Amino acid sequence: MSYTVLARKYRPKKFSEVVGQQHVSESLLNSVRQHRLHHAYLLTGTRGVGKTTLARILAKSINCLNPQNGEPCGGCEVCVSIDGGSFVDLLEIDAASNTGVDNIREVLDNAQYVPSVAKYKVYLIDEVHMLSKSAFNAMLKTLEEPPAHALFILATTDPQKVPITVLSRTLQFVLKNLSAEEISGYLQEVLDKEAIAYEEKSLIPIAEAAAGSMRDALSLLDAAIALGAGQVSLANVERMLGLVDKKLFYELLIAVKKGEKEKVQSQLTSLKTRSFQVKNILDGWAVILRDLALSKSLDMNLHAEEDLFKELLGLLSEEEIQLYYEAIVQAKKNLSFAPDDYSALLMALLRIFSFRDYFPHNGENSVLPLNKKKDDKRLESFTHSDESNREVKKNSKNCSLKEISIESKAQTGPLLALWAFDEEKGELNDEAKTWLPVMEALTETLGPYSHYVQQLVFLAGDTEKVILALPAGDKKQVEKEAKERIKDFFTQRGQQLIWRDKPEGTLSYREIRAQLKQAALDYLRKSAYGQQLQQLFEGEWQEESLKFKWV
Repeated sequence: MSYTVLARKYRPKKFSEVVGQQHVSESLLNSVRQHRLHHAYLLTGTRGVGKTTLARILAKSINCLNPQNGEPCGGCEVCVSIDGGSFVDLLEIDAASNTGVDNIREVLDNAQYVPSVAKYKVYLIDEVHMLSKSAFNAMLKTLEEPPAHALFILATTDPQKVPITVLSRTLQFVLKNLSAEEISGYLQEVLDKEAIAYEEKSLIPIAEAAAGSMRDALSLLDAAIALGAGQVSLANVERMLGLVDKKLFYELLIAVKKGEKEKVQSQLTSLKTRSFQVKNILDGWAVILRDLALSKSLDMNLHAEEDLFKELLGLLSEEEIQLYYEAIVQAKKNLSFAPDDYSALLMALLRIFSFRDYFPHNGENSVLPLNKKKDDKRLESFTHSDESNREVKKNSKNCSLKEISIESKAQTGPLLALWAFDEEKGELNDEAKTWLPVMEALTETLGPYSHYVQQLVFLAGDTEKVILALPAGDKKQVEKEAKERIKDFFTQRGQQLIWRDKPEGTLSYREIRAQLKQAALDYLRKSAYGQQLQQLFEGEWQEESLKFKWV
């Protein structure tokens, strides 16, 4: 068999040829140049990132007959023998098949003898974590006091299983996973050297499927070349990897958002008849939703050239994006429990579909969360009499939730932030639009005096002045520093602060918030939506924070 697979044919032969591991290559090269070699090295990293390759290059560098500034020449007898796998003073041991103490003792006994032809005798022990405990113990003495002519290079994909006593006697290098850009760039070089026609876009899916491994990427490239009869096309790569056209990801999400049931059904039927991997589809959706969230929340101009992305960005709110993402992640977790992969995909879409009616259909955020500051905007003109304050009290008792927004937190998971609406108007009441956000901002500004804000009553205000009140007797207890900070806060907003006595029947900031919170909690416990959410995600409502948490 004359054909050599690409992973072997294009294995790097010098430090400068190694892709993506410059931090390791430069360290080893400088060690060779300065003659500061460690007696034992430990190379760790996932499969196919260059551990064995770097070990062989190091063995060549220290034994090369004509070294070139630390690099092996590649043409001398030593370099040719090592590249051909026939060098007598380079012993490669597979620890996976030689796990016993007897195997290691044989190696260690052999290490006492001087090299046959080279300057150093190099021992490369691959998958060293597979050795038994007794085998590791047998190595300790040799690693601590090795012969001057011996060099040990240990390689492993699981360094956690290597005893700490062995780790402490080695110089450890961690090889990183290669990025998709690094892999695809190298694949282009290989294809150019092989004079094989290819579509540049076809290399990205191969690089992503390799998951950081250059060897896996080259093996996949071999398969793609065979499938395309000597050519590499995007269509063949997608068919080989079970991928779905990115356009379908967008179209399905758009159809779900618009409630186009027939279109969703037809696309799902089309998927079922094709060879695809559900995990790839879920991953594709997760990436799209991530980019949508970044574009929406941080105003990042991602995929500006894609019309479908822009359409989806206009349709979905920040809250919907977060909820969709959680549904996709949950579907990935449930893959192993579903009757089949298609069922997991179907249920993820149905779960997303079930929530669409709880959001407006214009892509705008459904609510104004409590933690959103409006400091940069002055209060709109409005005035409240005693009668209006009594109306505030009435509305606060009868308030309900009209919309729900989503916010993602790393530790606690997705949280549902709640806000009260005026049912009669079908919108946020005036107090929720103006007074409460201002009080939130004032609370943060006052710092140690923030507890005074809890008792404040908002009586009236416009763009020029604000009238506040405190319960009887409390006004005199306000510390001078707190009073000055409250005044400075409104002065910076261009408003004059006026104190008045608290009218009967008006509610303080604390009382308003308590009633809104209770109304929200009652709604969540009784509403069909709240109960459905509990069933779907097997979570619970947090009474103190009004947050929904699921596992």
